[in-house]
Amino acid sequence: MEFPLIAKCIDYIYDHFDNKEVYILITTNGSILTHKIIDFLIKRNIRLSISLDGPAREHNKNRIFPSGKGTFDVVWRNIHRLYRIL
Repeated sequence: MEFPLIAKCIDYIYDHFDNKEVYILITTNGSILTHKIIDFLIKRNIRLSISLDGPAREHNKNRIFPSGKGTFDVVWRNIHRLYRIL
């Protein structure tokens, strides 16, 4: 996710369509959801869809970091972080 670009696009939408009702949905693998990103999404009322391919063994077959490590544990931790915040 190129978050700085996404944030810039979202800010542009809200700045130029402030008198319209705006709904934005982002689909992500959830691997880079930091507190900063989560706070931004919440403040802008962005809907979020996180993709999981099932249990860790299945998910990690195709969804890996450049290092080769599976992303499941990080994504699962980020999902729990979202639930605690929301």
